[in-house]
Amino acid sequence: MPVRLGLGPSVRRPSARRGPVESGAGLEGLGLTMARSSRLPRRVRLGRDYHITIVLASQTVLRELAEADDDESLDGVWDAKLGTTNGYAGTIYIHNKLTVAQRWGVYWHELLHAVNDVAAFDRDHPVVI
Repeated sequence: MPVRLGLGPSVRRPSARRGPVESGAGLEGLGLTMARSSRLPRRVRLGRDYHITIVLASQTVLRELAEADDDESLDGVWDAKLGTTNGYAGTIYIHNKLTVAQRWGVYWHELLHAVNDVAAFDRDHPVVI
C-alpha cells in the first residue's frame, strides 16, 4: 500500500482576509503559503521504512558533497545513502546563507529527489506524494 506524504504544519492555506493569491510558480501558485518564521524540519519520514535528515551547510561543504568546481554556487544537495544503513535514506544539505523562503524552495526540490530515489530503490513500498 502506498504511503502518502502530507504538507506538514509549516504549510498552510491562505485565509480569505489576505485577498487572492497571484498565480505563479511554487507553493504560492498552488494556493499555499508558508508562515514567515517556519523552520525546516530536521528529519522527515518517507513511507514506513525510510527517514532523511535535513542539515544547513556552508557553500564549501555543498561543493565537497557535489564534487563541484570552486566557483560554482550551490543552493542544496541531496546525498543519498540508500542501502548503507537500515532505514536511513540520506541527507538534504541546504545552503545556510539563504533566506527562509529560499530554504523552503530548496528543501522541496531536494525532497522530490529523495522521494524519487527511495521509490526507485524500494519498489515494494512506494512513496506517493
